[in-house]
Parts: sequence; structure tokens; C-alpha cells
Amino acid sequence: MSKPTKAIPIDVAARVVRATTTVPMLGDLPFTATGELEPGIHLHWALPDALVKADAHESRPPRFRGVPDLWLVVRFNPVRDDAPRTHREWIVDSVAETVTPLAEWQPPTDRATERIHTAPGVLTRISSGWGEWALDEPFDQLTTAYYPSCRRRLGFHDDLADLGPSPTGTVSYAVVGWYSSTSFDPFYRGLLRRLDKLGHRAELKSFTEIAAPVATGKTGAEPAWTPQLSVKDMPAPPAAETTMLLNSANLTGELLRTGIAATEMLKNAFQSGGDTAQHVVVDAIMPESHRAHTVLHGSIIDVPVRQASLIGFSSLKTDGVVLYPNLQRAMAEVAARTGADTEVDYLDMMLGKLGQQSGTTGGVIDLPGAQHARTFQGVPGRSTWFARLDIYPKLNLQNLGVALADLGGSATAPITGNWPGLLARSAAISAATADQLQNPIADAVLSEPPAAQPSGPSDSEIVDWIGDLREAFAAAQQTATHPIDPRLVRVQDHRRNAAPSALGPSADGSGPAQAGWWLDLGDPNAPIDIAQNPGHRVLAELYRAIAGARIHLPDADHLFEVPGPRWYRPWAPHLVLYGAKRQFRHGADGRFRLDGHLDTRFAGELMVGLRVGNHTVLGNELLADSGAFSAPGVPDLVSGLVAEHALADAANAPIMARTAHRSGDRGRKPTAAQLTAAARSIWLNRGGLLDDEQAEAIGAIEPIGTPPSGVGLQAWRDWYGPLFLDTEATHRRKRFNDAWTLPPEHVETVDRDPVVAPDREQVVRERHVATVTVANVLRETLVTETVNGPDGNPIPKTPAPQGVNAGTFDALDVVSASLTGLDDALAAEGQREQGGYLHMNRIRVYDTFGASADWSSASTTLDPLPEWATAVPARLTSWGRLHLRLQSAAAPDVEATPFVSPICGFLLPDFVDQALEVYDADGGPVGQITATDPIDGDLAPVAAATLTVSFTPLPWVTVPSGEPSTAAITNETLRRLVEALVAQTLAVSAGAPGWHETGFTAMLRVFDTVRSTLEPGPKHADGRVRLLGEPVVVLRARAVFEASDATVTQLREGPSTITDASSLPVLRLRIGDVTRPEDGVLGCFVEGATPADARFAPPSLQAAEEAVLNQMVTSAGVQKTRPITHPFVAGQVSEFDLPANQPLDLVVLADARGGIYATCGMLPRKNIVMPKDFIEPALARLRPTFRVGPILGFERDEKIVPVMPAPFIEGLRAAFVHDDDVEFPEVPIPPVLGVGELPPSRVRLTEGWARMVPQEPG
Repeated sequence: MSKPTKAIPIDVAARVVRATTTVPMLGDLPFTATGELEPGIHLHWALPDALVKADAHESRPPRFRGVPDLWLVVRFNPVRDDAPRTHREWIVDSVAETVTPLAEWQPPTDRATERIHTAPGVLTRISSGWGEWALDEPFDQLTTAYYPSCRRRLGFHDDLADLGPSPTGTVSYAVVGWYSSTSFDPFYRGLLRRLDKLGHRAELKSFTEIAAPVATGKTGAEPAWTPQLSVKDMPAPPAAETTMLLNSANLTGELLRTGIAATEMLKNAFQSGGDTAQHVVVDAIMPESHRAHTVLHGSIIDVPVRQASLIGFSSLKTDGVVLYPNLQRAMAEVAARTGADTEVDYLDMMLGKLGQQSGTTGGVIDLPGAQHARTFQGVPGRSTWFARLDIYPKLNLQNLGVALADLGGSATAPITGNWPGLLARSAAISAATADQLQNPIADAVLSEPPAAQPSGPSDSEIVDWIGDLREAFAAAQQTATHPIDPRLVRVQDHRRNAAPSALGPSADGSGPAQAGWWLDLGDPNAPIDIAQNPGHRVLAELYRAIAGARIHLPDADHLFEVPGPRWYRPWAPHLVLYGAKRQFRHGADGRFRLDGHLDTRFAGELMVGLRVGNHTVLGNELLADSGAFSAPGVPDLVSGLVAEHALADAANAPIMARTAHRSGDRGRKPTAAQLTAAARSIWLNRGGLLDDEQAEAIGAIEPIGTPPSGVGLQAWRDWYGPLFLDTEATHRRKRFNDAWTLPPEHVETVDRDPVVAPDREQVVRERHVATVTVANVLRETLVTETVNGPDGNPIPKTPAPQGVNAGTFDALDVVSASLTGLDDALAAEGQREQGGYLHMNRIRVYDTFGASADWSSASTTLDPLPEWATAVPARLTSWGRLHLRLQSAAAPDVEATPFVSPICGFLLPDFVDQALEVYDADGGPVGQITATDPIDGDLAPVAAATLTVSFTPLPWVTVPSGEPSTAAITNETLRRLVEALVAQTLAVSAGAPGWHETGFTAMLRVFDTVRSTLEPGPKHADGRVRLLGEPVVVLRARAVFEASDATVTQLREGPSTITDASSLPVLRLRIGDVTRPEDGVLGCFVEGATPADARFAPPSLQAAEEAVLNQMVTSAGVQKTRPITHPFVAGQVSEFDLPANQPLDLVVLADARGGIYATCGMLPRKNIVMPKDFIEPALARLRPTFRVGPILGFERDEKIVPVMPAPFIEGLRAAFVHDDDVEFPEVPIPPVLGVGELPPSRVRLTEGWARMVPQEPG
């Protein structure tokens, strides 16, 4: 069964060159030109998007669709009165790169089918209509767009020699391309659509910087980080935009009826004795057979054969040259200029998808931090791999064809588990993909549990299944290409509303659509004991919950990847040119329809004539020697396309007037002027440019057939818009360690005060693609982006700003380029940092044919900062990262894991006694730190005194013989902290004024002060001062600053870092952030040479300068502040110098409810979430203990019963422990005695400890 021929429009451009002109080649250095354009007319045709975009996949090289390799170029000579239009024809062979007059051309008969002509050039053909680009073949993304680079494949030079020495008038050109073999045609085997997304806009949701596209030599084995040719194939258009045609030679339905009606109309309009007119119509509308070729066609008219100079423009306006620090800021500024909103900062955040942060106080407060992070691009580091266990519904997806939507939800956001003994570590990566859900599971790793029974599976079945799971896990470990964790397994339940037992509840209790969690398989050699082994009990519960499901056991080919810590580098400064006369010739610029489609037609739909009143004009009759287009090897459709071009060329009006046929007895023959208007009406109608009144005015003019797309019919113009540009800029650098500072409330560095002048200047020259990314992303983000509404149909994601629509940005005359060469130029000079100022010196913009427009400025004034200059924040010129990790509490050089805790212990403030209860990492009480009360010398004269700090172990805690009391603390870090606190005494001289306190008391006041920032809201006098404070966790962490010149692939594999630390700045790292309500850092413990030399560094100097006073101690009516003067805290802040490649070990004291922030300004801020897997079990075991006494007590059963109010903590009861010289008996603390009630025996004074212990059942 034959297929109809499809006609796809292309854009044809022309440049008139009077004298030999020098133009740049893509391989030239910026601002140099080694190419030439000869006198004459040069043609270039732009391919549809679908033929220039690659199908890229990480598992293979990019692939391109085939491009026609044969092109017919027809020149229509200047009109001579009303004589038939003469013409000349050539064939351009894109493979042979030859031009041959049509009369001398012979179709190629020996063309090798293993090679195929594509946008990059002739590639290896890997399938019908597709070629594969070898990574070692040269390719430039501008190859098909820039005429001097593709003139032998997608262009044509007409020297006009046959028109005489001094031709006058205008000429027109028609270009038709086809495939010499059906094996080259990518659309040959596909279903044909009347509307194809051949011109669909490129996806621009993510920001992509385009590196300098000038390399024409051999390309390396690894593509660039942002490959310019890598985009996805566009999806098929919706049914409402698609018209499917039968793959039949008989064009049925409406097309057939239309053809018959048109034929009958023409037959009645005039007499034609079986020759040209009627036969052309019948052949065009109902051809007897249809070639399998896809045909590309385009036309350009009114090209002058002589032109004195370029009419477009020769220079850019200074007020149209604007430089921004990055692309994001550029988009916000451009959007503000459209009138969408005058608040540039607000738009910047809106474009960064930061609106969701406005829903919480913390989100609003952290908008500057989020904005700071957006100025970087990131790449994940080396991944960690885990075995996985996937649970699917009991369905045969291969046979039943169940849609993935029916499986319930998406696996891209695993849910943290929540069950005792279950490791619940979050993972921010996707789990199962659609392909994995649809692929069959190998029998070796397919587990089919029995159907659920009232009592569930038997113990023996559970034991057998755990054994199978172990075996599969061991096999995966041995054969996996990546090393996998020896204990943890990622579980993903893909069943609808999966929430088996208590394993994966969501926050609202309804259960997640898909549950995800971690399992610890424990010791693989331990006997399976589902009664006593907690880990085996978890597996048993899991098995019971998933009975009846289809389970994919651990498999070496089915792993779970957790990306490593990300590497970052800054987005480049972004240059925006306003008023550069943006054009719409090339893909991703929306030059087609608003919906992104390109209008195409079939063989029977070409325009064959014009009906003007009662007269008809046929395109075929306007040309001389129309039979020339019936040469062997030329598609049948060509003659119809050439005739169609003649109808749209208003220069042919005199010829139309002569050949017009009357279709009735009345009516005067149209004049040349009227037919000129008729031809131009085709132009006006093609793009919907007429309003109803204008359309009615030309209603008497009716095309016969379907006019060509606006893309395929162009009028000549002298400037074809910016295609690429050369730039020269000067970077005035200010070194990070000399000129920048990081204020406490900032996430971005700022100039020092006084401002430090730049120390170095460097000129950077580079070449860029002129992109319309700014306009396209703005259009999508502010107007066209959609989401599925309640009924499943797309609706706008956000309302468009008032007065702004998609057309606002389509008409926006803005092009831009990222100055990506700055980093490379600095690195080539051995400079590892940028920052200071960047200003443009000169710019040269080039169009499709190499014509240029210039701008330059000799001014170097930066105060005030002109629009063509920008301040550049302090950044690295290479990849870098701030590596912040928790470390083992027992071995600081070992990174913490789910099985290695970073927690050294806990401190529990006792605000009544100004004491700290010390607990080990498991929550076990160890002892108490107390100190002498502070002295206020401003209230009354003071006597000489020494304020001391002491640590008292609990009596039931063992202290090694002969060792100090701190030896009761087993963790070395916690012990050194306590020893340092004990050493923070203070000698007060007689009569000394002011506030006097120990370093220990000063630290407690910092705790009170900083904790008031943990939860934003009203601050009450006693808001943070209460009987029992929140526990303070003491943990170890390590920060490392690394930089690397590695490629992206190497970054993912674990790169080598820059070893010369002297070439890199020394970062100033701040641990903790008082501006972040969820930051829990109270300070850092800094060890000294001796315990007395140790220091405590709060997260802010203000925390010590305005430290609150404990109201219970000072008895003040309102909560007051006093600056801390003790050297243990005064002048300290948790900021540290961090040289490259030198680990910085930290001991962090933090509120267990918060996180740990690390900020350096030069890289994105880091945040560590508290390790709840260790904290929560320890806090559950934590038993507060209070030193009490002297108090009244009486004897009962040979034990001392205290007379005191019992502390109340839910779930715990109070007991009294005292020393009776033999042991430490424990008795419950009874309720407070009633008024007048006397104890049964004589009371006495005693002292001891009030200890909270678990409440017994009942």
C-alpha cells in the first residue's frame, strides 16, 4: 500500500552581496574573520526542529533524524512585462556537496545506504531514517544555522552571471528538498499527521548555560556538562490537534470530495482541451500515485539583485546592553521590564519556584538562602548503592496491560518508615521507574508469598522466606557492578495506599500512596529467630503484611542509588541584548504556531490557483517551461510547489492579469494592481494577521487549495537576527580573603568596610550562541505552564500577571548569552576565584550570513555601576563543595552511619540549680555539673571569692579507683567537655563591680539566649527558662572544603581534588544560624592545650553580648540581659577558617529538636538533620535526676521518705535515692502531705537525688 507525500515547510533566507565580504567562521577566534562571501545572492534554509534535535540517551551516542540530501533550487528571474516568468534550476547534493544545473543532473544511483545525511553532517546510519553521531566526530550546534558553515549542504550561492553585468529588479527563489532513498526518510514508516510538532519549542524548564560553540576539531570522548544537542523527542500532539490519514493511495473522505469539487469548478470555469490547466489540477489534487518521500519546501520573494549596503543596523544601542550576575536575575529583570511586576526581587523568587516557601515562617525567613543556592549549578558526587526489595500488586502487568497510574502514586519520593527497630533514613532520590514496574521479574529473584490467611503465614514459612531474602542479598553483593551496603536494604511498596501494618504511615495517618523505608538485615550468619531477634521480628512483620503480593528480591541489576554530596559551581554572568532585532528562523524560538506545531500538508492539498471575483488564475500558467520540473528523480510534488510559489509572488501580477480565466458571463478582468493585492492576501491570511473587517474586505479573493504555511513563504529582509556573538569583558577581581566578609545574618558575602579595591584585571574574549532562553522560560513560568486540574485537564499553574500573555514574551525583542568563558579564562591563568566586577568592553553580533552589528565602550567607570557592568559575588572558578558530615563519637576519623553513632552524650539543663545533668549516648545518667552562683557587684560590694565548677558522678556510677571524677564518663569527647567546664573558675577580687560568673554559667546563659530563636513567635519572660530544659546533644562533625577541575563524569565517580590549597581561598565557615528557626546549634566546643584553655563558641557574638539572665536566679521582674565577660565564652563565635583539603573536626552542642547549618558564602549553605535514629531511642531512655537537699524526711521501713513535692513527667514516676553509708536505697516520693498531717515518726534533714523512673503498669 503506497503512502501519500507529505510537504513540510522550511524557512528560506537570502543575502545580497555586492562585493566580496569577509565573515567569521565558527572555528575562528572571537573578533576574527577568515571566511568570505562572494558577490551574488546567497541562500540558506533552516530545517524544522525535529530534524536538528538529537535523541540522546546516556547509554549510547546521540542520534539524529535524516535530512533530505537532494535539494532543487529554482530562481525566478526578474519579471519582463506580462511574459511567462522565466526561471533557472539547480540541484544541491548535500552528500556530495555539489551544485549541478537541473538539465545536467542525474539522480545518484550508487549512494551508500550505510551513511545518512543529518543535521551534523553525514553519519553512520543505524536504522531507517536515523544516524548516530560518533563522539569523536566534529560537530557544532550552529552548523545547520550558520550559512558559511553549511553552505554546501543547506545553502546555495547564485552568482547571477546569466542575468548580465548590471541586472536590475528582483528575483525569487523556491527550494524543495527530498530523500534520495526511503531508507533515509525518518517519517517514511510513521503514521502521517496533518499537524506535526516538527517545530515544537525546546523544553526550557531547567536553566542551561551554553558553552562557547566554536570548536570544530575532534571532540573528546565525553560530552560537555550541558550538551547543547541533547533534548528529548517531543510527544505526540493531543488528539484534538491531530488528523490521521489512511495510508492509502486513494485519499478518501473530505480530501477526495474537495478535490472533485475543485476539479468540477475549474472545468466549468473555462474550456481546456485536455492539456495543461485541467491536468495540473487533477494531478495536484488527486495524483494517481504517491511517492514515499517526505518533501521539504520553502520560498523567498522580492530579493533585490543589487544592494548597496546592509540596511538592518550596524551598531547596538548602549541602553540595550545589560549585564546581570546570573541567568535567574536576568529573567527577573526582563520580566519586570514587561510590566509584569516592578518588584524584581519578588519575580526572581517567583521564577525560582520559591513560592511554596511562603507557607511557613521558616520558609519566608530562608528566602535569601534559597536565592543564594539558586546562583549555583550542582552535580551529585559519587553515589552509594543499596540492594532493594520491591513489592508489587499481584498482577501480571505484561499480560493484563495495567496502566502504571493504577498502581497508585509515584515512587519518586520514598516515605520514611516509622516502626520500632526500623532504620528510617530519608533518601532524596527516585525509586522504581515506569520501566521497572513493567519489566518482568526474573524467576531467581521473584518471591510469591502465600495468600493472606486469618492467622497469616506460619513461622516456618516466614523463616524460609527470610532465608531466601538472605540468599538473594548475598548473591547481589557478589555480582553487583557497584559495591552495595552490607546491611541496609531499601524497601519500596508499589501497591495502592501501601501502608503495611505500622511500617509506613504518612504524616496525616492516611497512609502513603507508596511506602518506602530501610531494613537492616543484621548479621547474615546469625540464626533466624523471629521470637528474640528484633531485626528478624521486623522481617516477619513485613512478610505478614505483604502476603499475596509479588516481591522482587534483592538483585544485582536492580539497585537503589543515593547520590553523593553535590559539587557546585556558579552560574555564569548573563548578557542580555535588548532591541537586537530578534528573528524566528530557528528552532526553540516559537516561530510557528502558538501551540508549537508546524502546519504540514499532503499532496492533494497544494494551492493550485486563485479565485479573484469571477476570474481564476492558475499557478502553472504563470511559468515558462513548467515541464522542466518533471525531470527523472524529481518528486511529482515539485511542479505543484513551484506553481504555488508563483501564485504567492506579487511580482507576477502582470502575468496573472494576462492569464486569468473568466468563470462566468459577467465581470471585468482583474487588473495587475488587483492581482498584486490578491497575491499579498495570501501572506496576510497565512499567519492570521487580519481582523474580521480586513478579512471581509479581501473575501472576494479565495485560494484554490490550501495556502502554504507562513514558515515556508518568506519575504526578503536584510537582517536575519542575532545568531551568535563575540564578547570582550574585563573582570576586576577582589580576592575573597582580602575583600569580602560574611556578616552573621547573611548567607552571601559582602564587601568589607572599608571597601577593598580590585587587585587584578583580566580581559576575557569568547563566542556565544545568541539564545532566547530568557523569553521562553518567562513565557512558560509566568503564562503557559500548566498542571492537571480536578477534572484531569490541564489548567494554568499560576495566573498570569495582569496584561501579560504568551504573546508578550514571543514578541519580546531580547536575546542573551551566558559568559561561560570567564571561569576557564581565570583558571588558565592559575586563578581559582572570581568576584568583584565584570564589565563589557565590546560586543559583535552576527546573523545567519555573518553580517554583524557592533557595540563598544571605552568607559571604565563603575561608580555608579552602568547597566553593561555587574557586581560579581565571591565564587570559585571550578567545581567545589562544602563537605559536612557527622563523625563517629568513638573514632573521629570514621564517618557516622546508621550503625555508627556520632552522639557523644546528652546534657540536660536544670534551671533551678543552674546545673547540667550529664548522660551518655544511650541516655544513661552519669553525673551532674554544678557551679557557684553568680555575683552581681553592681548591687552591693562583694567580698573576695573564687567561683568554682564541679562535676559529681551519681553515686551508683562507677569511677575507676584513683581516677578523677570525670573518669566516670566513658566517651572521650564528652569527658574533655566536662573537664573543660570544671576548669572554668573565676577569681573575684573584693569590691569588684559588675557581673561575675563561671564559664559554665555563662554557657548556660548562651543556651537560654540561642534557644529563644529556635521557634519564632512571641517571646515571654520565662519562655526558655523552666524547671526542666530541653536536652542538649553533644556530637562530632567534620567539615571539608574541596575543589576539583574534574569533568562531570569524574565528579560522579569520585574525582581527584585540587591539591594546591594555596591557590584556593580559605573559607570562613559559620556553624549554626540564629536566623534559621529550625537551626538547633547552641555552640561549638573548642578544645585547648589544657582544659582551662578550651572555649565555647556561640553561633553569634550577639548571643554572648546580649545573653539573658536566668529569672529564677536573679529574681528580676522582667528578663534582663548581661554581656558575658568570662573568657570561656566572651569574644568567641562558631566561625572557623577552613583551608582546602584540611578536615575541620567539630564538637557541636545542639538542641535535639533542630538541625545543624553551615554557611560560608562562597558555596551553598549545608544543613544536617539530627540523627533521630540515635537520638529518639536515647531520649526515650533518658531519666532526669535532680540533686535535692537539705529536705525534711522521716523513716519508714528503715528507709528515708522525703517530704517534698514530686516532679511530674508524663510516663515517669519520681523516686528518692540517698546514701545510707552502705548502699543507695530508692523509695517512691509520696504525694505532698496534707495540711496538719504529721509523719508517723520524727522528721530529720536529709539530702539525695530525685530520680525519674518508668511508671509501672497500673
